[in-house]
Amino acid sequence: MLSLTLRGFREALGRVKSAPATVPESLFIPLTEATWWAICADEAFETDPTYKSRRNQDRGGKTLLGMRYARNALGHHWAFIAIVKRGGGWSIPWSIPWSITQYAVWVATVELPDFGKHSSPTIEAAYTEYVASKPVVETLELVDTWLTAAETKLPGSVSK
Repeated sequence: MLSLTLRGFREALGRVKSAPATVPESLFIPLTEATWWAICADEAFETDPTYKSRRNQDRGGKTLLGMRYARNALGHHWAFIAIVKRGGGWSIPWSIPWSITQYAVWVATVELPDFGKHSSPTIEAAYTEYVASKPVVETLELVDTWLTAAETKLPGSVSK
């Protein structure tokens, strides 16, 4: 089941990458699914007694921990927590043609509603430090790297 969970996460990540950042309706479903699958995998890995310690000492692992806050916001509170940022344009030295790129970033914690008793201070702090205001795809790719590393450290797994 873990391999199916990781496959679900990676397929959803692919859909996030191909969704136009300018159309929130196109991004909401795969983003919610990707965060959900990531947390399902995280919970499965937690059966390994060394996993939490390793996760909590790694940037990718801490990003995954912060992803719990994102999953809760998207799935439980129906708060869409990604916004469009614009980048690109003029650079020095100037070049033509130039373009403006648009990409999704996670909403800053201070801009989100208070989830009250339904929020863990540890998970919210991880979201604030490792996820908030960062590009959505970049953080999900970091989570994917962490999950891949965690998978190879499972007891009985073959190291890649």
